[in-house]
Amino acid sequence: MPFAPGGGADLTSRIISQRLADVFGKQVLVENRPGGASNTGTEAVARSAPDGYTLLLASLATSVNASLFPKLSFNVLRDFEPVSLFVTVPLMVVVHPSSPIRTAQELIAYAKANPGKLNYASGGLGSANHVAGELFKTMAGVQITHVPYKGGGPAMTDLIGGHVDLLFGTITLTHDLAKSGKVRALATTGSRRSSSAPDLPTVDRKSTRLNS
Repeated sequence: MPFAPGGGADLTSRIISQRLADVFGKQVLVENRPGGASNTGTEAVARSAPDGYTLLLASLATSVNASLFPKLSFNVLRDFEPVSLFVTVPLMVVVHPSSPIRTAQELIAYAKANPGKLNYASGGLGSANHVAGELFKTMAGVQITHVPYKGGGPAMTDLIGGHVDLLFGTITLTHDLAKSGKVRALATTGSRRSSSAPDLPTVDRKSTRLNS
C-alpha cells in the first residue's frame, strides 16, 4: 500500500487482504509504504522478488506519476503485471462543517470571488484527489492551492481539524464522516449520482454544472 494508513485506498487494501486471506488460507499483510507521491511503495514492489508474494495495490497515481516524474527507477508497463481491477469509486467533494460553503455552486462562486484563498488537500501528487482538484480548477476557471499529503487519511485528518478547506476524497473515506457531520458533503464526481449518496448532486466532468 503506497499511501499512509486511513485513506480510501488503504481501507480498500484491508478489505482485499482479508478476502485474499480467506481464499489462500494464509494471512495477507498490508504494508504501508507512503512517500514520494506513492513512488516509494511502488518502487519497493518493483524491486521485490518476482515470486508472487508481494502485490501492489495500484491506483490512478501509478500511471499518472509516469508523466509527473520523468526519472522514476521503475517502468509501470515493464515491471508490473496487472492481476485484477478491484474497485472503482466516485469522489466526494467535502468541506469542514464550519465552512460557509454548502453547495458546489457556492464553492465555485466563492473561489472565483476569492482567487487563491481556498486550498484543497490530496493524498499526494498524482493521486485521484490531486487530479480531481486540478481538473476542477481548470473546468471552473478558479484558483485553489494544492496541499499534498502522504495519503488520504492524513489529508482527511487535517480537513476535520480545520487546517485545509476542501478535499476531493474517495467515497470510501468520506461517506461515513459526512453522515456523522464531521465533514460537509457538497457533491460527488461522475456522470450519475452515487447509489451510496443519492441525495448529492454530481459535478459534471465537462462543464462543472450540477446534474439532476
